[in-house]
Amino acid sequence: MTEPGFSKPARETPPSAHERLSTKILRSALGALTAARVDFALRKPPAAGELDLDVERRSAAAVETVLAGAGFVKFRARGQRGHRFYLSCQEGEWAKVDVKLAAPWPDLPVPQRVAGGLGRVLAALATHVPLGLRRSGPVVAFLGPDGAGKGTVIDAVRATIPVASHVCYLGSKGVGGSAIPARARRRLPLRVREPLFVLKKLLGAGRILGHAYARAWCGSIVLCDRHPLEALATRPRITAAARRLEHALLLRVLPTPDLIVVLDAPTEILLARKPEHPEAVIERWRAGYRDAFASFEETTFCSTDRSLDAVAATVREQIWNALLVRREPARSSLSRGSR
Repeated sequence: MTEPGFSKPARETPPSAHERLSTKILRSALGALTAARVDFALRKPPAAGELDLDVERRSAAAVETVLAGAGFVKFRARGQRGHRFYLSCQEGEWAKVDVKLAAPWPDLPVPQRVAGGLGRVLAALATHVPLGLRRSGPVVAFLGPDGAGKGTVIDAVRATIPVASHVCYLGSKGVGGSAIPARARRRLPLRVREPLFVLKKLLGAGRILGHAYARAWCGSIVLCDRHPLEALATRPRITAAARRLEHALLLRVLPTPDLIVVLDAPTEILLARKPEHPEAVIERWRAGYRDAFASFEETTFCSTDRSLDAVAATVREQIWNALLVRREPARSSLSRGSR
């Protein structure tokens, strides 16, 4: 079901704008390889943003050179032995070329069931090994008032990014409840109770983020539905001690996401999607997000009062830039300049 303010995405027939553009990108890669007289075999025609090729090992360097000239970037991934992946992004649409290299030696006389099972086990174990000393996967936080479409946009983005991704929820239900029992809570003064609450919430979020960052170290793109930083915009603390503690933990201890996507829409659209909050509260939240995150260089603001395809394309473009920064530090200034 499409949320109010989002127009319905195109049906599978005819192809959507996303499918048409990604297919165009992949066909241009095929044309470049053909023009360069590189030997390859088409395993599967371009579909769903992916192209599969069989290539002899002696042609691997030529394939990489041609694809780089066509705007593709090599993408390392664990657990896919014998494959090389190349990604491109144009106008927010991602495309992937999967190059399968011929085995350097004949297949061993091992039963297919044994070989397949062993391969799956080794591949699963490999995906939990970091790619290097630098975290290679970006962590992206989706923030915004209720009704901005965080879950909807995350689902749309994840469905059209052809690489491993991980979603973690960091809202109140996911992080945990009260820090101390109700009876003790009533006896403690607010100046003690509120810092304890802040500490408990951030410890719960840290546990979830620890698992998410482990995925990012192994190369996955991590998409966070909400983030503890949101407290800066929506929940000002009453006591000075709680405010100082929260700011110190959020801004000096907790790692800042590589990309902060603040989603927003006009108040009437937000209320149509989720009418449980008063208009004044929605207005205060919207202003809070603008004020709190305008100074973060990692922030991009995105309005969701247009089609879901257009919003997803904008966000995918920003995630692509964040991925290049993590994977290719030399491109950092170019990528950040395009945000």
